[in-house]
Amino acid sequence: LLDSGLAAAGAGQFDKAADFISRVEVIDANTPYYYELHFSMSEILTLQEKHDEARKKLAKISTRSNQLNDFTTYNEAQVLMGESFLRENAINKANSCFSIVALSVSSDEDTEENKTGNEDNPEFMVYAELGVYHYALTLSQLGKNEERDNIIKLYQKKWPKGKYLNE
Repeated sequence: LLDSGLAAAGAGQFDKAADFISRVEVIDANTPYYYELHFSMSEILTLQEKHDEARKKLAKISTRSNQLNDFTTYNEAQVLMGESFLRENAINKANSCFSIVALSVSSDEDTEENKTGNEDNPEFMVYAELGVYHYALTLSQLGKNEERDNIIKLYQKKWPKGKYLNE
């Protein structure tokens, strides 16, 4: 069902895709494809511009991944939620999502006791970097320039060759 849903989405048949994918959750709420299921459904809903519904799927991912201490997936869901709010020009709400991600890497000291254990995980760092970048952008849009400057310094420290360094 999940594969059929993804194929339908690829063909632009979003209603059909949503039907297939939602049936997977009805059949097995504990499917090992939980994250893939909800990320896929969120993407389909986003393509249909059903942003509130998409964010509900991402919120489910956030809740579950946070409970399981899966901070890579948690950050991915937070970044996608923030980007969803940006599509609707809800800068404050987007900023809140991105600030959560920035907190995951914002320690002033890189001592062993301040490390989350995720700093060596490249996938974690991809979403952390993107979240911090978006956080700086939304702070700028909100006119919080002093906070933005502090986040830019954090970004430069954590990602000296960062993907968004010149933006």
